[in-house]
Amino acid sequence: MSRILAAIGGTGQEIALACLRLCHVTNFEIPKVFVFDSDSFDPDTTKGQTDTRSHRLRELGKFIQGIGGNGNPVTFQSVIDRNYQNETVASLFSSSNILAPETCDLLDLLITESQQQVPIVDGFHGEPSIGAIAFADAVSIGAWREFEERLNEETQLPGQHFVLLAGGTAGGTGPGVLPVLAGEVMNWKQARPPEAPKVNISLVVQLPWFRLTDRKQSDIEFEAMQRNSACLVKQYSSQLARLGDRVALIGLQDVADRKTSGPHHQPEAVHYLNLISGWLSAELLAESETQGRMLDRGVYALAFEDNEDPLGLTLTGLTDAKEKRRVRLREALQAASIAAVFCETLDEQCRYSKDIAVPSEVWRVAARLGSELGEFRKTLRNLGLQEKTVIEWFSEVCSGRTNGPFIVSEWIGETGWKIAARRAGLPTQKHNLVARVIRDGKFLHRLSDAGAEGKTERKTGDAVAAAMFSELKSYLVKELVKKGGTAGT
Repeated sequence: MSRILAAIGGTGQEIALACLRLCHVTNFEIPKVFVFDSDSFDPDTTKGQTDTRSHRLRELGKFIQGIGGNGNPVTFQSVIDRNYQNETVASLFSSSNILAPETCDLLDLLITESQQQVPIVDGFHGEPSIGAIAFADAVSIGAWREFEERLNEETQLPGQHFVLLAGGTAGGTGPGVLPVLAGEVMNWKQARPPEAPKVNISLVVQLPWFRLTDRKQSDIEFEAMQRNSACLVKQYSSQLARLGDRVALIGLQDVADRKTSGPHHQPEAVHYLNLISGWLSAELLAESETQGRMLDRGVYALAFEDNEDPLGLTLTGLTDAKEKRRVRLREALQAASIAAVFCETLDEQCRYSKDIAVPSEVWRVAARLGSELGEFRKTLRNLGLQEKTVIEWFSEVCSGRTNGPFIVSEWIGETGWKIAARRAGLPTQKHNLVARVIRDGKFLHRLSDAGAEGKTERKTGDAVAAAMFSELKSYLVKELVKKGGTAGT
């Protein structure tokens, strides 16, 4: 089974970030993510730019690659033809910007004079028509073929495959590119031979949910966002048969305020709606109960009450061992809090691995690693820090929205991980916790299998740390699910 997520525009990248984090924290199979955007640059710190969502997505892909060793799951695709100096839509028809009279007449009928001057190299600036024309031009010269080849490659094996397109309805890239790309994907599906494996195509689309404060002149107005959205939702409703098997719309009951960062080089918008969108995307990329309730072709709306706890959501998916599992996000975060402490404590204990007070399991790990111990500790520290980063993201996203005694902001501290360890049936003393997990998780046995007999077969320290971390997450999530880690919360 393949899971492919096409993230369109800035909103699509926000959803992809959430979906990847959820799959990582639940230890589920990571989907392949293809980003379609013209504004996907890393920040230029010399100009005072902050961390962008594209940069975060790239870094998250590298981190996941380091853990699994199966390649970077994130690929960026351009939505314009960058082989030429295409500054505006008009330049698509002439590199010298000298247009034939009939071309000018056609453009005047389709778009306004100001739209013809909208720059397209750094986003579509809230103009869906410009985005659709520019991307259709890129598709006509082969921009679609690379993605089509990956679709063919990923959907060869027997079984059901899932393709999901995620984006927004308010800006320029999402409403402009998503329908064009969805149409191409649907045409590809319908052209497949009858005996080919089944492909399930879903769209997750965010409605306008925020109003920009301290607006800059180049920012899109909320009224324009609403107008773009209304037109696109009508298009999805009337032309669904040629766009996908289902469209899921998601938004807020009340519009939130969001501080502007300008039209491009935008940082990630940390909001619980993106968490919910990422969860819905992950559910539609698997044989889940959510997928089962949307079997009929149609446009669906997701309602999320203000008093609901997003960490009570259940995620369905496959583990790396192809084992199907259902995990509540609260259990997954409990596992993450234990994993962060495990990495931090094991690193510290390995520093004093010859001390008689260190548990025997730890000095055996250190002895079998030998000269690779330093690299092992370095990677272990990075893994622990990344786990804390994910928890901090959940804490910020769910701020003020979680119920029960297990507050997200405390999960990195002593109180949080001890509550989680107790619910998993593990010791609440750090040194005992590490020894118990190493023993129960049979990590020593796996180290022996890694080739302890000969140096040529021995894994590098970073590879051992990554493999141990992956096994650790699987073990912790499984124990918490098995022992009812969410009981009473």
